[in-house]
Amino acid sequence: MYAPAVYYPPVMDRYIALVQALGQHLDADPNVEAFFVQEESAIVQAAAGFGNNDPHYSDPAWLAQAERMLSAATAAFPHTSVIMGNAYFANGQSAVALEEWMAKNRIAAGTADTFGQSSILANHFNGLSDGVKAYLGVNTTNGGTTDLRPVMPAMFDVESGDMTTTYFHKWGGPWSPEDLVTALNVTYKATHAFWTRMVGKTPAAAQWVNVAAVCAANPLLRTAYPANYP
Repeated sequence: MYAPAVYYPPVMDRYIALVQALGQHLDADPNVEAFFVQEESAIVQAAAGFGNNDPHYSDPAWLAQAERMLSAATAAFPHTSVIMGNAYFANGQSAVALEEWMAKNRIAAGTADTFGQSSILANHFNGLSDGVKAYLGVNTTNGGTTDLRPVMPAMFDVESGDMTTTYFHKWGGPWSPEDLVTALNVTYKATHAFWTRMVGKTPAAAQWVNVAAVCAANPLLRTAYPANYP
């Protein structure tokens, strides 16, 4: 598995330069809804998860560089939402620390996968990532007991595996669009949901024409931005 060594400052320097260039070109574009940094766990897995550990990697190093990059992103995108898919570090306490920092620095909570409400209730939040648990204030193992929903928005992905495969079967997946929308409104209190657009051989309920109808009939209820947004 390969991933960029963005926990190493010289590499992050180049990534930040890219973010700044994107902001210069896209921040004023009304068709750009958000700048979304996908989950950091892929970086952790590549750097420290398969036995060939990168000596440059540590959770504190990656956390520091992630915060540095996200600060640069809000500066580069002053009129655009910035989202971080905070899922897992090697140590769960680092994910909690990042989520709590995000809440104070205008970074929206993100995730690559969204669980349905039925499974959240049945499993008592088990199966959710460390970052999402910290957002909800239920990451008691790692100290994330402050409910961050009142002070930061959630802008979550809904991917194909959430609706069409057995990837999350252990936790009750896949979930129907209705179940997912209920979770987005009731538990996550999301302001945005980014749905994977599926067509063709996809099961009928997950095809975009039907997902769009569910979204139209069950709109997201939280539409106000937090006070720390410009």
